[in-house]
Amino acid sequence: MGLSGGPRGSHEPGVALVDEQGHVVYVYEEERFNRHKSSISCFPTCSLRSVLSRLSSHDNIINAAVPGITYTDMHLRWPLYLDHNFGLNLAVKPFHHQLCHAATAYYSSNLDEALIVCLDGLGDRASGIIALGLGDNIKIKKYLPLSSSVGQFWALICQYIGYDGLEDAYKTMGLAPYGSPKYDLSSIFSYSEQRLTLDTSFILNKYDFVSKHPSEPVYSSRFPHFLSPEQRRRSIDPIRKIDQDIAASAQHHLENILLQFFSDLQKEYQVRRLCFAGGVAMNSHFNGVLQSSGLFDSIFVPPFPGDSGLATGCAQLAYHHATGSRPKPLHSAYLGSDYSPSEISDLLDNVGISYRRTTHREVSQLLYQGSIVAMFQGRAECGPRALGARSILANPCIPGIKDKVNSLIKYRELYRPFAPVITLDALHRYFDVSSANCDYMSFAVQAKEHTRNLVPDVVHIDNTSRVQSAQPGTHIHHLLTCFSEFSRVPILLNTSFNLKGEPNVESPKDALRTFFSSGIEYLFISDFLICKASSALQSL
Repeated sequence: MGLSGGPRGSHEPGVALVDEQGHVVYVYEEERFNRHKSSISCFPTCSLRSVLSRLSSHDNIINAAVPGITYTDMHLRWPLYLDHNFGLNLAVKPFHHQLCHAATAYYSSNLDEALIVCLDGLGDRASGIIALGLGDNIKIKKYLPLSSSVGQFWALICQYIGYDGLEDAYKTMGLAPYGSPKYDLSSIFSYSEQRLTLDTSFILNKYDFVSKHPSEPVYSSRFPHFLSPEQRRRSIDPIRKIDQDIAASAQHHLENILLQFFSDLQKEYQVRRLCFAGGVAMNSHFNGVLQSSGLFDSIFVPPFPGDSGLATGCAQLAYHHATGSRPKPLHSAYLGSDYSPSEISDLLDNVGISYRRTTHREVSQLLYQGSIVAMFQGRAECGPRALGARSILANPCIPGIKDKVNSLIKYRELYRPFAPVITLDALHRYFDVSSANCDYMSFAVQAKEHTRNLVPDVVHIDNTSRVQSAQPGTHIHHLLTCFSEFSRVPILLNTSFNLKGEPNVESPKDALRTFFSSGIEYLFISDFLICKASSALQSL
C-alpha cells in the first residue's frame, strides 16, 4: 500500500495498492471523496476508508510506504494514524518524494531502459531527480536542490499575475499564447553549465518553503521593476495585457531553458527514451514542444505526474523493495472507484429520478445533434484529467460549442482551451504526434490544418490541442466509434465532470448534484440515461 498526504502542506493525497503480481489495482485520490480540491495538509482518510471497503480482508495488506524520508517524525506518525483510524498494524517505510515521482514515471511505463527526469516545486528538500531506469531498477544519478526549483519559478509567476501558485498553474500556461514574450526573466531563473538556478532572493524568506499554503505569497519585494507589487494583479481583477505578456514570457523562458536542459541530459546519458514526471510535467505545452524537438524517440508521462501519483510511486517502490522485481506497467488509467448498475439504479429510484436504459449509439446520436452529455462509466480515471470515465462531452464540429459548455456548465475563463479526445487509430490523421504517448492527455500537440478548420473549438489559439487518444475496449472509445458513424469525425470535446473550483465527481450522488446544478442536458450513467428536461417535467 502506498499513502501520501499529511500535515506538512502536502497536497493531492491518496492511496494506491499494488498486488502480489506487481499490478497497480487501486488508485484513490482524497479530493474526490472529501470534495476539497487538492486537499491541502490532509491525510487520505476518506479515500483509504473506501479502498479498505473493497478488500475482503485488511490482512491482505502486508506493508505500507509513504514519501517524506527526510522528515524525522512522519515514519512514527503514519503508523499511529493507521492504527488509530483503521486498526491497521503496519510498519511504514518512507521513500524520497522525488524518487516516488521517478517510480511513477518509469515503473508505469513499458520501457525497459529510459532516462528519468522529475522536475517539481519541492519535496523532501529537493526539487527534482535525474535517474536511469535499467530493467527492474532505478539508478539515482542526482537530486536537484531547492535552488534549482522549476516549480517554484512557475509558482512565483502564477502568483504575480493573480493566480494560485498551485491550483492555477495551468491557467498561466493557457494564458501564455495570448501574450508576447517581451520580458527577460533570466534574472529570476537561469540555466548554465548543466545547472538550473532560481535566484532565491526573489522568494519571500528565501528557503523557508516548507508548509507554505498556496494562498500565502511566495514572492519577495525584489521582483523586477516590470513586476512591481503595485502592478501585481489580484485574483478579483480582470486580466490585463501585461499579465498575458508575463505569462507568455514565462512559458517561453521555461521552454527555452528546459529544452537546453533536456538536450544536455540526452547527450550526457545517451538515452533516447524519456520518462518524465513531477509537477512540471503537468505543463502540457512544454511537453508538446519537447516531443516535437526530436531529442527523444519515446516520451512517457504518467496519468498522475504531480503529487496525486506519489501514493502509486510509493506502492511500486515498496513492491520492488520487497520482491526485487519490477512492478508491472500501468494497463489502464481507470484505477479509481466503480459502482454497479444496481447501486446506481437503487439510488435513482430512491431519489425519484426518471431514467431509462440506453446505449452508446443513442448517446452518440444525442451528441451529434448538439446535446451536452455527462458521462459516468466504469472505474474512475486516476490523475488530474478527465479521460472519458467522468467527463462532460460535446460535439466539436458544431460552431460555438465551446462557448455553450463554458456559459452553461464550466464558467471558466474564456481564454482556457477545451481538449479533444480521439480514437487511437485516427490520432495521426488529425494531429502531429511523433514521440508522445497521448493516452493521458499530457501533451499539447499541433493540430493539422484540416483539424483546425473542422473542430476549431478544441484547438487553442496557438494551434495546439491537449489531445487524448482513446484505447480500444474503453467506454470512451466505443462512444467515439459510434459518434463517428454519424459525424464522420472520431473526435469529441472532453472536459472534466465537475463545476468550477470542484474536484471531478466521485460518486453517483456527486454526478447527480453536478448534473442538476449545471446546464448539462443528459447524464449517461452506467446503462442509464437521465434527461434533465423530462425530469423537470415529471416533477411538476
